[in-house]
Amino acid sequence: MRVLLVEDDEILTTLVAEILTGEGHRVACAATPEHALALLGSRAWDLVVTDSFGVDYDAPSDEEVAQLRSLATHAPVVMITGRTWTARVKPAELGVAAILTKPFDLDDLLRSVEAAGRGPTVEEPCPVTTHPSAR
Repeated sequence: MRVLLVEDDEILTTLVAEILTGEGHRVACAATPEHALALLGSRAWDLVVTDSFGVDYDAPSDEEVAQLRSLATHAPVVMITGRTWTARVKPAELGVAAILTKPFDLDDLLRSVEAAGRGPTVEEPCPVTTHPSAR
């Protein structure tokens, strides 16, 4: 499965990318929602795994919900976040397939990825995009 990982924490990006690659997925990484949207527009993806990029820890902003829904128009989305408001919302309210709260169990991540990514997979090559701080 082709997975786009959107995460600004370089260590978590590396860990999640290695785990997903080890499970046979092809992973590309973006550190910002804007970079993710550029990559999403350049080819087809089977799944997006994304951090929350809003500034509010108490509730999702309209802009954040719009970003998530925009990502979801390209592929199913699994959100990984430390935001406390996620305990009070259902994934469908945000337009995503699943929400995992950091710190999350890696087995839960893999189950969510597999459940959200069921469906046809994209068979074209998947470039790995490095985190900006690694350049």
